[in-house]
Amino acid sequence: MTKRKHECPDMMDLLVDYLEDELADDQRKDLEFHLELCPPCMNFLQTYKETGSICRAALQREMPTALKSNLRDFLSKKCCE
Repeated sequence: MTKRKHECPDMMDLLVDYLEDELADDQRKDLEFHLELCPPCMNFLQTYKETGSICRAALQREMPTALKSNLRDFLSKKCCE
């Protein structure tokens, strides 16, 4: 069985370079063509793009003191068993 040129896993391997604008023109065109025809991959790309900003926003919030204390206690008990 021959491998199709535009299989999803192959295209997903290109995402980081695509988002950093480091793909060769032919790879970029292949990926963009695939994304136009593959809604699941397009959704994955959108989610992938949003992940960084979601993580940065989460890291800017301070964990409530009670939660921090409870988490520390829980981890201490689980790690020291």
